[in-house]
Formats: sequence, C-alpha cells, structure tokens
Amino acid sequence: MYYYIKKLIKIPQKMATQSAPTPKLNFQLIAQQYSASPWIKIAAICGASAVVLGAYGAHGLYFFSFFLCGKFNLQPKPILLTFFKGLKKSDKRAIFETANRYHFYHSLALLATPFVHRPNLVGGLFLGGMMIFSGTCYCNAITGNEMVVRFTPFGGMMFILGWLAMFI
Repeated sequence: MYYYIKKLIKIPQKMATQSAPTPKLNFQLIAQQYSASPWIKIAAICGASAVVLGAYGAHGLYFFSFFLCGKFNLQPKPILLTFFKGLKKSDKRAIFETANRYHFYHSLALLATPFVHRPNLVGGLFLGGMMIFSGTCYCNAITGNEMVVRFTPFGGMMFILGWLAMFI
C-alpha cells in the first residue's frame, strides 16, 4: 500500500519516511500559572461549601434535630423548627434554595476570575456578594432572623458590580 501511495504522490523516499515535527507545549508551566491563582482555590472552597449547604438544605434543614436526638437517645425536639416563626417552612426553604443557587453560580464564576483583566476586583466583588447575599439568606432561612435581610440587596449589588467589572 505504501508503494502505491508513494507513486501516487511522487514523494522522494527520504521525505516520505520522515515524520512532521511534533509541537511542544510546556503544559506544566500553563497548569502552574492557572492553578497558582488564589481565586481558583477560593472558588473550589466556595463551590464545595455551596454543595454541602445545598445538601443540608435539601435533606437536613428540618429533620436534623430528630436525627441527633435519636442517635443520642434524647427526647426528640424539633430544635430548628422553633426558629421558623414568621414564614412557612416552604418559604424558608425557597429562601435557602435561592441563597444556595446564587452561592453555587458565583462559585463557578470565581473560576473565571484569573482570566479577566482585574481578577482581584472581580473575585473580591463575587466573594463579598456571596458572603453578604447568600450569607444573609442562609441566616434568615436557618434562624428566622429578619434583621439580616436588610443587607441582602448590598450583596446583590456586589454580584452586579462583579459581572460589570468582569466586562471591563
């Protein structure tokens, strides 16, 4: 088969047996450059905490105290349920899910911060937005503390400013 292909193309024997040079990329330098960014590590921690809090909100938010009481042979008392005063359980769960959703989305967005023009500004705004917006929503959903809700819009503004800073 090689004989016929060589005759068809009419390439000299020496050139036909030589292989093209392989491009050499230094993947270690590329990986080191991007993995050394503290924003990727912060994004990983934020993403992991978003998943843990999401699982807690989906499975343990309302029944956590019953599990602990049964494990230690205590009288079951719905400790966490007593905090839910103003809103219904479904409303508190919706607040918790909103906080978790924004926490998770912006943890993923933190992964892109090393590649933007001003990574510290963008990362700081996203991280601050997660702490203020998601943190106040988590606090409200878990404890029923309505006082922290007044700070939630500031976290939302930090999210918006973070996305705009990513554009600049």
